Amino acid sequence: MTEFLPVESKVSADSKVSLAGRGRRLVARSLDFLIALLLAVSIPLGLGLVCGMAYVAIADAHGSLGKRWCGLSVLRHGQPLRWDFSVLRNASFLLVFILMMIPFWGWFLALWVTPTVFIIELVFFFRSPRGHRLGDILADTEVVFKGKL
Repeated sequence: MTEFLPVESKVSADSKVSLAGRGRRLVARSLDFLIALLLAVSIPLGLGLVCGMAYVAIADAHGSLGKRWCGLSVLRHGQPLRWDFSVLRNASFLLVFILMMIPFWGWFLALWVTPTVFIIELVFFFRSPRGHRLGDILADTEVVFKGKL
């Protein structure tokens, strides 16, 4: 079931977009994490981890594959997201990748930090009336449904 809410403050009145539903957003994010994970484990010598981190960091600025497949886009004040705000929006998830780059202890810390990050993000996501997660609040963004490409 898709939830459509009018986008009031961030998108111009003549725009033909609606806020994306939570279910569609969760599917898109899950696809993006799967892509990042595949990059991280399929490319050797730690380069995969860097590629996965880079994908998570800037993918929202270009329309990540998960969001494109789900017909979503991330906007900031009605405009496409720039890469620097994409990094800010995904900072909590990037923390996990940064920890994983630290030998041994980093992986140990990541095992504790990852569930904490996901719980915090999900609490914001489900408690916010407009479905904002922490990253949306930090970067002042909206995820909108634009339809299938």
